[in-house]
Amino acid sequence: VRSVLNANVARPPSGAQLSKAKDQALNSFVFNFANTETQLNRKIAYELFSLPDDYLFQYRTGLQSTSAQDVFRAAQAHLHPNFQQVVVVADASVQLKEFQDLSFNVVPLSVE
Repeated sequence: VRSVLNANVARPPSGAQLSKAKDQALNSFVFNFANTETQLNRKIAYELFSLPDDYLFQYRTGLQSTSAQDVFRAAQAHLHPNFQQVVVVADASVQLKEFQDLSFNVVPLSVE
């Protein structure tokens, strides 16, 4: 987890990574109009959060124009790998030492 976060604040995404992420988001755009229920829920959310009626189209335009440097700047501003909390669900008798060896502050909890 930390290595992924550290990589994202150390360098911009590759062209392939950025393209894949943008394609996935843009390809899901059509589902915002899949049926009247989806459209009504979207309209209610816009009202609730005081968003403009064309918010979805603004989002799409913004997404299309996002550069690797934009993603990199946002990652550096908002991702703080050393302050991220990690929750792991595992058998403590098997995993505890490994996480402690990686300098994680481990707080075992019982589910019983």
